[in-house]
Amino acid sequence: MSGQVRLLIDGSKVGFGHQLEMVSVAYKRRSILVAWTWVKYKHGDSTWGWQYVLRQKGSHLVSRDGKEWQNLQSLVRKAGESAWLSATNLPYHNTCIKAYSYRMWIEEMFGDLKRHGFDLEGRHLLDTDKLLRLTLAVVLLYVWLLCYGHVLRSKA
Repeated sequence: MSGQVRLLIDGSKVGFGHQLEMVSVAYKRRSILVAWTWVKYKHGDSTWGWQYVLRQKGSHLVSRDGKEWQNLQSLVRKAGESAWLSATNLPYHNTCIKAYSYRMWIEEMFGDLKRHGFDLEGRHLLDTDKLLRLTLAVVLLYVWLLCYGHVLRSKA
């Protein structure tokens, strides 16, 4: 895995009708934004013809015949176990699991940028240009904090 760079692409709705679309680099169980833009929020994800892994809770409902709805959990063969089910266009189960594991790295960054850190969603900004400038400032500070943490850990 040495020498590989993993790019992670995702979007996150951040209050007041905007969604942050981003490309980040996987780094030590976090991700670092390298490119981003703000777009007016639209429901769902963009479809670009790429490979995907989408996770759904077992408590969500699905209709296989278009008429009768059932809990996704009922499709799990081991009764009593809670499950996260995935929909993917990847050809192999192991590839799906490995690809999805990087999703948690993005979630850590989302937490840092949003509710557990810089609170981007609490800014209530409506102007896209102001959101872009704020995001640049937050990303620069975020990268500085990651670097500072790396230095502290290397000294310990």
